[in-house]
Amino acid sequence: MSWCQPSEHGKLKLHFIPLLLAVVYTSACSSGGPHRSTDAAPLGIEAQVAKSIAEQEKIENAGFENRFAALQKVIAAPSFKSLPGDTQYRDLLTAGKLAMVLEQPRRGYDYIASAAVMPQADYYDRLLQVQTAMTLGLNADAVSGMTVIVRRWPEHIADLPNGLLDRIFRQSGVVPHSERLSLLRALYAMHWKLKWDIEPSGAWQDLVLLLLERGMLPEAIDVSTHVTDLYELIGMRADRRFDAIVAAHPDHFDIRAAGERQLHDLESASENAPHVLELRSDVILALVHQQHYAAMLAETDAVLTAVQSTNFRDKLYVDYYEQFGQFLNLRSIALERAGRWDDAVSQLSSASVGNNTNQLINLAALDCKLGRPKDALEQIGRVRGDTSPYGAMQLEWVRLEAAVQMGDRRQVAPSLQYLKKHAADSPWAYMSGLLSLKQYSRAAKLLVAELLNLDERAGALMNVQDYAHQPQTPWEAEFASRWHEVIARKEVQAAIHKVGRVESYHLEAP
Repeated sequence: MSWCQPSEHGKLKLHFIPLLLAVVYTSACSSGGPHRSTDAAPLGIEAQVAKSIAEQEKIENAGFENRFAALQKVIAAPSFKSLPGDTQYRDLLTAGKLAMVLEQPRRGYDYIASAAVMPQADYYDRLLQVQTAMTLGLNADAVSGMTVIVRRWPEHIADLPNGLLDRIFRQSGVVPHSERLSLLRALYAMHWKLKWDIEPSGAWQDLVLLLLERGMLPEAIDVSTHVTDLYELIGMRADRRFDAIVAAHPDHFDIRAAGERQLHDLESASENAPHVLELRSDVILALVHQQHYAAMLAETDAVLTAVQSTNFRDKLYVDYYEQFGQFLNLRSIALERAGRWDDAVSQLSSASVGNNTNQLINLAALDCKLGRPKDALEQIGRVRGDTSPYGAMQLEWVRLEAAVQMGDRRQVAPSLQYLKKHAADSPWAYMSGLLSLKQYSRAAKLLVAELLNLDERAGALMNVQDYAHQPQTPWEAEFASRWHEVIARKEVQAAIHKVGRVESYHLEAP
């Protein structure tokens, strides 16, 4: 559902300060300058310590500004390029870090990027360049910088900050195909995998397409054998661009067999790492996809009982604090599939205590499905702080759907306008908004555009396949009927048959 992210600017500033202090104080000490005592402050003088720290920070900030101004003059001077390479590298990198701390991110990036291409640069310098590029929205720079990391320092890929590669992939759609191809081929060449030896199927599907664009069929076929995700395989089966790939390895694209393989692999990984809740959750999600509802509910019951039976939950599951919220969302889905709607609401209500944004949005969406628009608005009214762009789209859809159910016409137009403007952050949220308003012509036009878009086609085809029925509220049944009405329209059917096909699967819709 929604994934809320902290302020990137805040994280960035904190990331630079320790690095910068190391540079500043090393320089000061080497020249006989002042440095902080390492003696611990006596107890009982907290106020004096706080005052001393504040004064020191003031001095440091003034020192940062003065040194940054001096470095700028040095770097801008014609004689700078005649200085030794080590000196140029050190000055550029220090100036970049100083600029970031002084909240001049674009200027800081220019210095950091210049330092990162020098022979003296190491993995951490290049990582700094990539992270800063991502923060500034310089997606092409981030992709090319990450490609350098993969090729020069493959041993550090496992050390990358959590989610960095995912963010790069999500934002690389606007990057030239050649840049994406270079990064993905470099990752494939080093046999990159996700945690617990799981294949990054979405990345490999993207790589297959990029290779097919260049007529590199043998390499594309090889890469395709590493696409293991069930729905990615369905998307490839449905897309005519992959016909030669599917024909080369038909057994690999047998969806029933692929589902069994995926579930088996996840269960084995979870058994080998019983203290990892994320893996247990992956197993539960695979069970719901394959409609093994009783097994799914039993799994969630077992996890919940174990958690409630111990006072040391982070020892039971090493990732308890990071993953338990997502697990509770999966448990609410298990309760929904059992037709226990009020229990599902109660589960999400408990999970949202403390105003957990993800769970509040999920709870609000469930309230909409149950025809409780006032409750839905109450839940999203409790959301505090910034959400991710994706999360903001889910919030706005809840706002729109609640307005429709309550007959609040004043809210409909601004909500739909927001969903349209930010559709790239969550295309399905915008589509859902159109379905909420029964705007079938606009929904069909959007779907046709996705089908004809080379980068969006595989996902669009995956969404229009014929999936098995699942337990639904009356609202969900009506919503599904509207979606099928859009798919059945003449212009949509023509677009589907032009670029792909529709097949039936005994699976839940993705």
